[in-house]
Amino acid sequence: AEAGAGLTLDQRIAAFEQALLDMPKPTIPGTVEVKLPAVVVGDTTVRDVRLSAEPVDGGWSVKSLAATLPGRTTLEADGMLVLNLEGHFGFNGSLLVAVAQPSGFAAWLSKDVDEAIRRLPAAGFKAKVDLSQKRQAFSDLELILGKAKFSGRIDSSQPDDAKPSVLMRLEGGDLDVDGLAAFASIFVSDKGANRFADRDLDFQIKAGPVNAGGLTADTVDTALRLRDGLLEIDRLSVGGLAGASISATGRIKDFPASPTGKLDASVVAVDLKPLIDVAARHYPDSAVLKGLESRAAAYPELFQDARVDLVASAADNGDGTTGLAVSGQGKAGGSACSASLSGKGAVDKLLEAPVALTFNAKNPDATTLLALYGLPALPLGMLGEASTDIQAKGTLGGGLTTNFSLAGSDFKAGFEGTIADTPQGFAAKGKLSLDAADIEPWLMTTGIGLPGMGAGMSTSFSAQGDYGNGLLVLDELNGAINEAAVSGDVNIDVKEGVDGKAGVPHLAGALMLDELDLDPMAVALFGDSAFLADKEENNKGGVWPATPFSQKSNLPFTADLD
Repeated sequence: AEAGAGLTLDQRIAAFEQALLDMPKPTIPGTVEVKLPAVVVGDTTVRDVRLSAEPVDGGWSVKSLAATLPGRTTLEADGMLVLNLEGHFGFNGSLLVAVAQPSGFAAWLSKDVDEAIRRLPAAGFKAKVDLSQKRQAFSDLELILGKAKFSGRIDSSQPDDAKPSVLMRLEGGDLDVDGLAAFASIFVSDKGANRFADRDLDFQIKAGPVNAGGLTADTVDTALRLRDGLLEIDRLSVGGLAGASISATGRIKDFPASPTGKLDASVVAVDLKPLIDVAARHYPDSAVLKGLESRAAAYPELFQDARVDLVASAADNGDGTTGLAVSGQGKAGGSACSASLSGKGAVDKLLEAPVALTFNAKNPDATTLLALYGLPALPLGMLGEASTDIQAKGTLGGGLTTNFSLAGSDFKAGFEGTIADTPQGFAAKGKLSLDAADIEPWLMTTGIGLPGMGAGMSTSFSAQGDYGNGLLVLDELNGAINEAAVSGDVNIDVKEGVDGKAGVPHLAGALMLDELDLDPMAVALFGDSAFLADKEENNKGGVWPATPFSQKSNLPFTADLD
């Protein structure tokens, strides 16, 4: 039988041991040469058996051993075979195992075969070995998993007075997703079971480049220890991941079934934009990544010279919920930032979990902060230093009570209310406020030009705002422009295609103004040339304009206001 799912690996080894112990041993010096088409060991047929060995005290000196095992597996060995070692055999020498059909070989060894193993085109290893019941050491190891190749050593021991342990020191080259999955399946099954739950694991792995899920890292360097479900990350370093370097350390309990613990990580990059772009393509449904991608495209300096330090922790609350806390600080695009997120809930009820988050940032140029919030931002250098602060509490399903502020030199904008993610998209409701000694530099920086600009425009107002599905409703609007009072109710529609103008806001409602200067309004509506007297050579004394009214308004919006 090529596969015998009825026996365990321990039973197969026991049958092989018994066959070796039962093998007759000559009493005179000489060499034994064996060539057999097949040998039955337990429930397994071993084919193409070739053996050249000499009897020695305590065992055999094997000059060469070759055989074909299930899964089209080639076995070759030479060295010292020791018998009657505490009732078991031992082997010290060279060993080669080349598996042409990993799925068949794995099915023969074990009842459960991971899909990652089934997909491998080939696997195997070559090493100097020292094998006994209590220790299995592989030095000068060459390990192959599909296209992935590793070198190093593995040492597994089962002492009488201590817990079994496995030590690995491996270095590899190119590693793709299949090789990575197959390598991971050595430690964790595709059902999430820890294969080394009954022993301590200490391993250091280095490989590169590593390709997985559309992401490529130049190098991956890890040093991990796993003891009684406690995973200690002494070193995790990922270099050249879309131009970024990531490092982490941590302690994870109850791994991998219900992981909790603490993780410290750092991300460093000359520019985070390439990493954001790759991540956004890899997770196309993520609104956060999509937003960051569009902002980085609109303002290329936004994530340059970046360093972000993160601390994450998770704890089992003992009531079926998990407490999560994440904090971070760093710099990017000249902004000094810090953020925190905390929450408590069950994995299957994330939308109901109470959360709290904070974010603040400061930049010598407020333009960068405008770009961070997704506003058009022209690098005019007119704004100076600014800071922003966000605090929010609530649930993702029911909405977050939010306080927002953006403050600069003689400028402050704020929002107090609730925000939510709805089937129609982002929604917000609350009090809006704006106070600026001169709003013009801010308007110019966002690409907005109004008639009569250049003399300065002090602005202050407050209103109750309600935004959703592309419509902002401003009720109880009160304020002043250049000390002239303004009040009323206004709807601002920013949906695509409003009045035939894609993305141009449309204003509707009613306003009460203390005063209204019609000159700049007329220029914006009909064009500046329409009000300039004709001074052509044949009409030097003319007082009437010769240019017709413009057919298109220069205002950055359309309006229907009373």
